[in-house]
Amino acid sequence: MAKLEYNDKQIAMKNAFSIRLKKCRTDRGLSHEKLAKELQEKQNVSISKLTLINYEDCDKFSQKYESALGMNIAYLWAFAKYFDVSVDYLLGETDEQTIDDNIKIACETTGLSDVAIENTKRLPIQKLAALDLLLSFHPVRFEKILDCIARYIYFIVQRYDKFNGVDIKKSKDRAEYNELTQKADVELFRASTGLVELVTRMGKKERAGNGNNK
Repeated sequence: MAKLEYNDKQIAMKNAFSIRLKKCRTDRGLSHEKLAKELQEKQNVSISKLTLINYEDCDKFSQKYESALGMNIAYLWAFAKYFDVSVDYLLGETDEQTIDDNIKIACETTGLSDVAIENTKRLPIQKLAALDLLLSFHPVRFEKILDCIARYIYFIVQRYDKFNGVDIKKSKDRAEYNELTQKADVELFRASTGLVELVTRMGKKERAGNGNNK
């Protein structure tokens, strides 16, 4: 049998599928064996552990590289349904995982990810009002707020990530850890305090400006 030839578009979609299938699986902490079992039980499709491994193969020199290109369309729908993502996402046609058209529109309009939109929907009404206030600021003011938030996040990362995997029980590591965390705590306090003060001050200005416009 002659070997099938695939165009660049098909190869690109195959590679995207392999990468995103693996991401969906690992994000859920599933082994290939567990995923095969879940698909059988919840989607009523039988896909072996070995087939799943082949579908995730991105090595173009591998004998199983083209496995996903001949995949049963029912399997593609089963993957999309099980992981609650769109087929377009799995094939690399969009970066948005959601199958909700309203969220897709929101993502396209705002430039935010579907995860960000979903998280915003889950905010309590009081915090949503605070977010609405922040986003209502003049762009220059809002950029200053983002700078404070970025600084705040930076020091959180600096505090916790530097010692990831380090044994702080050792006296040398513990001393360095304590020194770093003390400095980071000071910077975190300054950044958070500055953020609160900035938001409060801008909120007052915004309200004052709205009052003058009435």
